[in-house]
Amino acid sequence: AGGAGDPSVGPSTLLHRHAGHERPMALDVGPVTAAFVRCGRRMRGSCLRLGKRLRQAVGRPSREERRRMHGRAGESAEYELFLCDREANVPKRFPPNVYRTSRYNLVSFLPLNLWEQFRRVANFYFLLMTIFQLIPTVTPVNPILTILPFLFILGVTAVKDALEDLARHRADRKVNSKLVHLVTEEGEVVDTQSRELRVGDVIEIRDDEAVPADVVALATTEDEGVCYVDTSNLDGEAGHKTRRAPLLTAPLMDAARLRREVAHGTIICRL
Repeated sequence: AGGAGDPSVGPSTLLHRHAGHERPMALDVGPVTAAFVRCGRRMRGSCLRLGKRLRQAVGRPSREERRRMHGRAGESAEYELFLCDREANVPKRFPPNVYRTSRYNLVSFLPLNLWEQFRRVANFYFLLMTIFQLIPTVTPVNPILTILPFLFILGVTAVKDALEDLARHRADRKVNSKLVHLVTEEGEVVDTQSRELRVGDVIEIRDDEAVPADVVALATTEDEGVCYVDTSNLDGEAGHKTRRAPLLTAPLMDAARLRREVAHGTIICRL
């Protein structure tokens, strides 16, 4: 190792010279740097725990619920649902037919947005620097010179995220308010909003209409129960894909008869 008079060796860089190579062996950190590292780890852990609690507060499923609904990695999941029986499907805890791309609401915007911003390394670093500059014995610099630019950056980013999320809310409301044709218990076809659909409902999809949810074709106007679906907005393929109704329900072309025949039936899906 270098001697005491070697300018290349200092309290923060200790080099080991061997066979003409230099590599760092140790880092002599001071008490302020050590406290900086410990505080950073604690704050990052607190942010992760806060994010977990916020996800639970907004109703996102836990890891155990996702495993139960979608199965473990490499395993197929099985879904059993009842047709035309909403009360029987309630214990299944199926999600509603609500299309949501927004990330925040009025309650969760401030904590979630701050958590997202402080997950970035640069913002987290400047946050710690701002905290340490509030201690008079650490730095003689006026902390206002660091706090004001940092708050300005956080505020501009928050306003930009809020405007983008507001546009997502408007697009979500437009999609969730689209009218779909629901087959009632009496066999009549009535219009309702897409957000009102529930798992097990029977709907009627007409020509050139968008599919409002994940559906199973029970019957079509074709004799063989064939329909053609355009999935270009999902996978980018312009060609139409062929879907066939089950042989058991394909002959039921009338809405009232279809509703009467499949009432309280069961569908088992394996994914």
